[in-house]
This record gives sequence, C-alpha cells and structure tokens, in this order.
Amino acid sequence: MNERRKVVRIGEVMNAQIDMVDGTITVAEALKRIQETASHALIINKRNEDDEFGIVLLANIARRVLAHDRPPGNAADPGAWS
Repeated sequence: MNERRKVVRIGEVMNAQIDMVDGTITVAEALKRIQETASHALIINKRNEDDEFGIVLLANIARRVLAHDRPPGNAADPGAWS
C-alpha cells in the first residue's frame, strides 16, 4: 500500500520539436508550421531586444479564428481575433 510513485519529469513528456516564427505570419502559415512540427504551439520570436517572446497554441487559433468561421488565410490581424 505504501508504493512509491515514479516522479515524471516535464522533459519526459514535452515535445522537443518547437518552431519559432515571426509574429507577422498568417494563421494559415502558422497552422502549416504546427502540422509540420507535430506540435500544438509556436513560439513567437522577439521583434527587438526590448520585446518579449510569445506563444500561440493550436487552441488559441481554434477558439479565436476557426470557431468564428474566419478563414485562416484572412485572419492575419490579431487585433481582429477578439
């Protein structure tokens, strides 16, 4: 009853294949890159030294673009995603 459970480290479950992209790519391009890397996320590169990295998840695209019947190729303006 007092069995020790194995500790699972994040490195054992993470996807080591990531893709860094420019924040100006279209959603269609992002979906293609996600498919190519078999991941569920993209890292958005910094625009300059004072900027921060970003992340976009497949779930973000599904919720903000596809769920609103917006075609991925025409959804390049993140300000229009709300």
